[in-house]
Amino acid sequence: MKLPAKQMSVEHERHLARAFRGRAEPASGAVAERPGDVFCRDDETLLAYGQPLLIEGKTSESASLAVNRAKFEKTMAEAAQRGARPYWSLRFRDPYTGEHLDLVVKLEDDELADQAELAGRRK
Repeated sequence: MKLPAKQMSVEHERHLARAFRGRAEPASGAVAERPGDVFCRDDETLLAYGQPLLIEGKTSESASLAVNRAKFEKTMAEAAQRGARPYWSLRFRDPYTGEHLDLVVKLEDDELADQAELAGRRK
């Protein structure tokens, strides 16, 4: 069954907050001081990533999502203002079954830094 866009977004943000041990931002996107959908700053996140995460979520029941460079750059700038790493979560929801496919997108430089950090821990 199709869901209203707002309900899909709220469900996605709650999922992200639980999965990444963060906090769903109230009125995300509507309040300048609270950019992004989920902010993660717990001890495990800081230990794993060295800084907080700012996650922007996008959800759709369509076969595609509209994202562009400007949207990514906006999240990058907002994350930098809060001393956080930018992450994006893309959710494709099947309107008939309610099942979803969740993807995480992050900067390549962050992924390479994570890999180097893990390699250093293995030595």
